[in-house]
Amino acid sequence: MTDVEEITSNNDDIVPEEELKHRDAIEAQKKEYKMNFHKLRELKGSIEHIQRLMEKSGKRIQSDFDVWYREMCGEKQESVGAYARMASSSSSSLEVKKGAITPLSDNSVSDINGCEDEAWK
Repeated sequence: MTDVEEITSNNDDIVPEEELKHRDAIEAQKKEYKMNFHKLRELKGSIEHIQRLMEKSGKRIQSDFDVWYREMCGEKQESVGAYARMASSSSSSLEVKKGAITPLSDNSVSDINGCEDEAWK
């Protein structure tokens, strides 16, 4: 056997061992990748479900707030309507609060009509 043949035969013996080690490492990495990919797919489903629940809850909160806000503005608008009727029949601007009559400025009437007094800002 010549020196070249001896080197080549030695390299042939080494390459398959190294190649096997690399192939085994690649297979292990593939298995790990597939396992992690599967976990991520499951997590993605859970995340999307939670996101849908959050969107639904957000819409419900907004809807509940809108109902409450309309009710609060409606109560103020009703009291403003009573005030407007009373103010048109008398010469002074008055507001009825818990049985007491107090003067009311013109600005507060427009604020109440628009439901935009300090409590709503």
